This record gives sequence, structure tokens and C-alpha cells, in this order.
Amino acid sequence: MGVFTEIVLSCRIKRDISKEILHDLAAWCGEIELDPNLPHPFFYETFKYENSTAFTGKRYYSLTDCDDGNDFCFSIHANRKNYEREIEEFLAWIVPHSSTEGFVGYLRSELTRDPQLIFFVSGKAFLRKITAYTEIEAAIKNRVVVKQ
Repeated sequence: MGVFTEIVLSCRIKRDISKEILHDLAAWCGEIELDPNLPHPFFYETFKYENSTAFTGKRYYSLTDCDDGNDFCFSIHANRKNYEREIEEFLAWIVPHSSTEGFVGYLRSELTRDPQLIFFVSGKAFLRKITAYTEIEAAIKNRVVVKQ
């Protein structure tokens, strides 16, 4: 048993990155079969195995050419137990390879309904907690009458 964290991320990856970085990205996402007899960094396959019923959808990973041909387009939707802050490590690792500035996705724990928005700014990843309200809670907070 454990607490799952959902990550949804979409950003552009610089085209001039090395084959090693592309390999590591695929390894993070569990898309490469690893030789069990060889050592590999702790983060390899971070997003491969775990899935949670707390969040809908299945694990998704995509790295394709962007329409303009200038960058790669990267997307991931995954759930994992984030005990060692692997997701935050992944964000810190990927941000220097991204050409995207601004909002790129969100994290959400199954223990709270409030997500954390992910921003890439000047080569650094930032998380910003937001408060999610239902329509009724928002109306009460703003003292607005909701008509049914």
C-alpha cells in the first residue's frame, strides 16, 4: 500500500540533445528493456510499472517530432509512489533539455484534490500549489448565490 502521485507533463525537448539523453528519457519512462545484469541509475523505469486506481487513465508516454520540425514533443501521464521524490528529480533532470517556458503540466497526490502546477522557467522547474474548489465551495467563498 502507498500513496500515489499522478504526473501529467507535456513539453518540447530541444532537438540538439545527445543520444544519451534520449536514451535516459526513454529509460525514465520504461520504454527500454534494461539488462538486469548491468547496473543502471536508480531513476530508470521510474514511470514504467506502477499504476493506480486513484486516478483514471493508463500510463502514457510519447516522444515524437513536433510539427515545426524544430524540437521533439514529449508527453507523459503516469502514476507512481513518490517516496523518494523521483518525480521532482525527473523534473529537475528534464528541464534543462526543454525549450518550453511556462506551464507544462501538473502533479496530484491521491491524498488531496489540490494539484500542483508545473512550470519551466529559465531552465528550472517550479511547482505551484493551487486550491481546487467545487462550484458550491467557490460560491460560498465568494458569497455568490448558485441557482440550481
